[in-house]
Amino acid sequence: MADAPFPRQWGEIDLLKPEESEVLQSILAEAQSEDEITRVTAVRRFKDTIIHSYVAESTGSLAHVAAFILERGFLKVITTGLEECVSGSWVVLPRAKDRRRFKGDIPVLWKPSVYLTAFLALAADARTIRYMTKHSPRLLHFLKAIFRRAHACTDRNLEFMKDQIMDALISNLPEICMASNTICKNLGQDTKFLSAVMQHAATMDLLGGTQGYSRLDVLDCAACLVHTLQPFADKASLALLEADSLQFAAKLLLVSNDKIPILWTIELLRKLAEGQTIAPKPWPLGFRSSSAALKSAVLALALCPEQLSSGGDHLLMLKIAACLGPALPLVTDPSGVWDLQKLRAEIEKEALKDPAAQKRAEQLRGIFSRQEESGGNNKREEMFSTRV
Repeated sequence: MADAPFPRQWGEIDLLKPEESEVLQSILAEAQSEDEITRVTAVRRFKDTIIHSYVAESTGSLAHVAAFILERGFLKVITTGLEECVSGSWVVLPRAKDRRRFKGDIPVLWKPSVYLTAFLALAADARTIRYMTKHSPRLLHFLKAIFRRAHACTDRNLEFMKDQIMDALISNLPEICMASNTICKNLGQDTKFLSAVMQHAATMDLLGGTQGYSRLDVLDCAACLVHTLQPFADKASLALLEADSLQFAAKLLLVSNDKIPILWTIELLRKLAEGQTIAPKPWPLGFRSSSAALKSAVLALALCPEQLSSGGDHLLMLKIAACLGPALPLVTDPSGVWDLQKLRAEIEKEALKDPAAQKRAEQLRGIFSRQEESGGNNKREEMFSTRV
């Protein structure tokens, strides 16, 4: 097995008859080799083959292939590879004999990219996702640990790889969560994981991006993921995540071009506010010193009463804006109760002093108007219609 060829291209397979595929049989055999380069190369070949097949085939056919290969030991291969990515080297370097044999035409293998992409390809539908998490109980633990390792990585040589890992997981986990509430519970109760997700989304460079992932899409997917997992986190966990949640909310509310993630993030603020029992008092105390972005975002939404006419969202934005600014003492009566007329007037005055809020309010009106005219045809809205 150690001397098996080092394939660089995908193979052609009949997705309806995987049991007859010599390509898949070869991949299965090489993926269980004792030689690391042979193993990782086999997984990469599977990844390239299955992704190439996505172009023309249905999800059902791909799920059939996934079931075939998982039941024949490939799940253990993927799980072991992901476990190695948690604490081991992320890079597999070709050996001298490999370079000689293939005349130097042999790449450096990035293990997280190989194993994560193969895992995501295997997650073809809810059935295969449930199969993998049931028969490999530690799988979710490894995914979360890899994400946290990437988030904590400070090695400049790995900067692209760590961003690719985080962008890929944030972009794909929302759909994976749809397969099972057990998955949502596992992820939603992990405070460190949620913190890392929100920190990455809040601080990433929107002008950058990684292969296959737009940063704005990643940000919106992070909102989707947080919205999905938040019901599974207890109040104590939400309290611990307050600073991360507010930093994330400020980023998304200021830059997202999608109505649905914006509404999800307003709901996140509502949950945080409920935990603090928002009243005429400063909130959040720990965030006020660095709340300029959040204040501008909330003021912008406060200038959009017609767009936030349902569910008390507009009133919530007015109250949070008051808590973040100097207007708080002016919007309550002597008994400490909100004076809503004064509240609206003072917040409008505050917004007029904030050019960023005014500019964003104009953008928000356009975003809400466009998506209402198009009937809310939003991919993520369809995906999560059962959870919103």
